[in-house]
Amino acid sequence: MKLEKTRHAITRSPATYARIALIALAVFTAAYIFREPDPETAEFFSFHARNIAVLYAILVGFIASEVISRRLRLDEYVALELNKIRRLYHLSYHLSLANDGLKEWFQGIEVAIIKYLLLFKETPLTEYAKGSAAFRNVTYGIYSLPSDKLKKSAALYNNLLDTAAEATEARQFVKNTLANNYVGRFAWVILLIVTMTFGYFIIGTTPNTPAHKLATGFVIMNLFLILQLIFEYGRINKRKARFYSSLYLDDLESLNLMEKAEALTNGKSKRKGNGNGMRKT
Repeated sequence: MKLEKTRHAITRSPATYARIALIALAVFTAAYIFREPDPETAEFFSFHARNIAVLYAILVGFIASEVISRRLRLDEYVALELNKIRRLYHLSYHLSLANDGLKEWFQGIEVAIIKYLLLFKETPLTEYAKGSAAFRNVTYGIYSLPSDKLKKSAALYNNLLDTAAEATEARQFVKNTLANNYVGRFAWVILLIVTMTFGYFIIGTTPNTPAHKLATGFVIMNLFLILQLIFEYGRINKRKARFYSSLYLDDLESLNLMEKAEALTNGKSKRKGNGNGMRKT
């Protein structure tokens, strides 16, 4: 049932290396094609290259910092949600132990949590919004606790409500982060224009020798590698999405619910099989 563990999904993605190869090819080709102009023009290019360097450093540095910070916060809130789900389970379990009339209520909470976590067996984090209905079943189940059967541990139920609210907030943050790209298309157009302009002025100040051209190629390639870093951290690729999904399945193991999850899955499969089979006469 466990999904493939691919935390470092960027370094395992062939598409990433393909993009880097294309960037290197384009940059070094441009560096060798363009020839150094006369000294006066080269000085003019050098002056503007220094000005563009300041703009590039501020713009790219700010966006890179925000994108990486956003990814780290996404990791933090996914971990927070999973932690709160485990706490929901344990609080519900101990409430049912303290109150005999809550056994059936807890079983409903347990099944709802299993179904929510099990959803990520087939659902990558990029389709996180699909889990909204399943998560609501968990919270609605908590809110529907029969108050007349809550004889003991009312404080425990208050903790349960607080934990449900915290889990909901964490889930909402994850949902919003995945739905809203921090670097939109217009921002990418600006980044590319500034980077290409900076690279153009750098090439315009490069002497026409192979060593100088090679050095310029590496400098400009580094500029585009930073953009590649922003691009990779600003999105969730398929491998990374599978890793995140595996974390939700790990919660089933942490709660010792794997057997019940498999039984629930097998039960659904059998019902579907019976429904699709021929009717006995």
